Amino acid sequence: MLPMTVERARLAGKVWQELSLLCRGEAGRVVQSVEIENGFEAWRLLSRRARGGGQTRAKTLLSFVLSFKFETKTILDDLNRWEKLIAQYEAGPPVREFGDDLRVSTVMANTRGALAQKFAEQLLTLDRYDQVKRYAEQYCDMKTVYDQKTGLVQDKTSDDAMEVSYPASYIHFQAHETQENQFSPLLLQKS
Repeated sequence: MLPMTVERARLAGKVWQELSLLCRGEAGRVVQSVEIENGFEAWRLLSRRARGGGQTRAKTLLSFVLSFKFETKTILDDLNRWEKLIAQYEAGPPVREFGDDLRVSTVMANTRGALAQKFAEQLLTLDRYDQVKRYAEQYCDMKTVYDQKTGLVQDKTSDDAMEVSYPASYIHFQAHETQENQFSPLLLQKS
C-alpha cells in the first residue's frame, strides 16, 4: 500500500465525505465503520461487499440452497426460486458448479407432501435434475406422473371438484326416455 501523502489524505477525506453523504443503511454503516477521512478504505470495503463478500456469502448461499424446502403445492415456484439461488452461488466469485447429482438429491430429500412419496418411488429412475423437474411439472400440471416401467399413471385424489360422491344406498339415478327421444335423469328413492 502506498504511503498517505498530504494530497492523498485530502482526496481520501473528500471521498469519505461524499460516501458518508450518499450511503444509507448498511452501506452507510460500512462507511462509518472505517477511520474518519479514509474514503479509500471505505470504497474498498463497499466494493468488496458489492462483489459478493467472498467466502461468507458463498457459504451462506450454499446453506440456503442445501436446506431449501419444497412443498408439493408450490413445487414449481419453489424450484424457480431455488434455481435463482443456485445461479447466484455458481456466479461466485470464484465461479463454482452445483452439480446435477447435488440438485437431484437436494430436491428429493427436501420435498414435503405427496410428491415426496412419488419421488421416493422413482428414486432409481430419476438421476438427472431435468428429469426431476419434468416429473414435478407433470405431477402438478396434469396430476399425472410418469413411471418408466408402466407408463403414465393417473394420481387420483378424492378432492376433485368434478367427482361428487353420495352413498348409493340412498339415491340412484335412472335414465328414462322422454317423448323427444332424449334421456333425462330421474331421481328415485331406494326403499
